[in-house]
Amino acid sequence: MPHSDDHIPSVRSRRDVLKGFGSAAAAVAFLALLEPAAVARPADAGSEVRGLLARLTLDEKISLVHGATDPERLGQAGYLPGVPRLGIPPLRMSDGPAGVNVAASATGLPPVSTLAASFIPNWPASTGR
Repeated sequence: MPHSDDHIPSVRSRRDVLKGFGSAAAAVAFLALLEPAAVARPADAGSEVRGLLARLTLDEKISLVHGATDPERLGQAGYLPGVPRLGIPPLRMSDGPAGVNVAASATGLPPVSTLAASFIPNWPASTGR
């Protein structure tokens, strides 16, 4: 039986929702990778992130979860512009499990599927150090 168009979510709306979730997750990961937090003790990292969040304007916070068009157009899957005045660099995301797929040099960490298939419990944690 055919479905009516008003009951089927559009591909675009699904894509927009996924982009939103992906951007939010990337922003959280991005804030965790900030250089000052990376050298801080774990107990201090939370206060460092809270301090950065307090200094971000509303527009800057939105830019870290909304995404933007990369001015360099390197072919990545996503781009967050960063906040230069706070030392937050831009973030370019690759297309996930397939590995790095951009037109510039990049750090290629093992895809999640490789980490899972290794059955080495400490390997995923060691790639983040």
